[in-house]
Amino acid sequence: MNSSTRRAFTGTAALAGALALARGQAAASSSRPTLCLFSKHLPKLNYAELATTVKQMGFDGVDLTVRAEGHVLPERVAEDLPRAVETIRAQSLAVAMITTGLTSPS
Repeated sequence: MNSSTRRAFTGTAALAGALALARGQAAASSSRPTLCLFSKHLPKLNYAELATTVKQMGFDGVDLTVRAEGHVLPERVAEDLPRAVETIRAQSLAVAMITTGLTSPS
């Protein structure tokens, strides 16, 4: 893995952590777990359609794919991840986790 990809992942992870802190929610503070749908199963939906569908299905949040062929492409993470999170949260859903294509730290 080249350093720019590692750098992009580090930035993504930091942003995801900051977003969770900004929202003021910690997993331990909830009386029940957050039930999330893996967004890989709805690949053709845009962010708004994804959020609406997940909400209608009764889930609490989204496990968002941040990888090649995912909802957020790694090369566009700085622009698209905040937009995706904002759109999903507008439906009162959490983005409690992200799934990447990384398989090793190097």
